[in-house]
Amino acid sequence: MLALIGPGLLVAATGVGAGDLATAGFAGAELGVAVAWAVVVGAAMKLVVTENLGRHQLATGRTVLESAFGQLGWWVWVPFGVYLIAWSYFVGGALISANSTALMALFGQTGAGWGVGFGVAASLAGLAIAWLGGFVWFERVMGVCAGVMVLVVLGGAAVSSPDLGALARGLVVPTVPAMRDGGGSGLGWTVALMGGVGGT
Repeated sequence: MLALIGPGLLVAATGVGAGDLATAGFAGAELGVAVAWAVVVGAAMKLVVTENLGRHQLATGRTVLESAFGQLGWWVWVPFGVYLIAWSYFVGGALISANSTALMALFGQTGAGWGVGFGVAASLAGLAIAWLGGFVWFERVMGVCAGVMVLVVLGGAAVSSPDLGALARGLVVPTVPAMRDGGGSGLGWTVALMGGVGGT
């Protein structure tokens, strides 16, 4: 069964990861459930992009990048290489920070020293899984983590007892409320809540 659902769990884990959960928590704390509609929009965008990438690869036997390089020529490699290096650096840093923040909250620790330590520990754990176990370990660990993530999110939603009427309004009435701390518009958090479609 894992062979059948494993690839889907990996895609799900990249579509909604630690960074997305941290962003959703921060956005919810600042804006409440009024921006629940942004989660639906982000999920719809991810569905369209991911499904069409998969369809393209099944139809052509080539990834979108392979097709772009084949159709447009070698010059595409240079700007894409620059983009990939920059994207990898910034997303890697953001993921280390998000994992560190989540681990600090999990263990009730504060301070920059703990943040650095948890960030390094999470990075080394990821390296060990990939280095020692290859894709098989990676797939298994990510499958378990995705399952735990779903249970924790559902459990957290259940114990937070949100106002279901406000949640229903937030799902169907698109609004961008002001920040609770008086910091202006919540547009930045709303867009962040939609997720990293390009990264996925």
